[in-house]
Amino acid sequence: MLQLASPISQLYQTIHSGNHYYGTAWHESVRRKVFVDALKSIRGTPIIADVGCRDGFLLAGHLTPQKVIGIDIDPNALSQ
Repeated sequence: MLQLASPISQLYQTIHSGNHYYGTAWHESVRRKVFVDALKSIRGTPIIADVGCRDGFLLAGHLTPQKVIGIDIDPNALSQ
């Protein structure tokens, strides 16, 4: 995993951990339905990049057999 030591990365780490944002997603039920329904319509088994995924909570376990790769600036979130 690539580690970023930038001020913005540190800011996001502080915000996510201090506000207990791990294991949550903003407007989770609505967003999950929209994303999962749209992505399930893709044929085959694409690799999906979830940019800004935090800890991957929104799409985790909902897109089999697709492969999801999470990308986030907060390394603590990615390790959750």
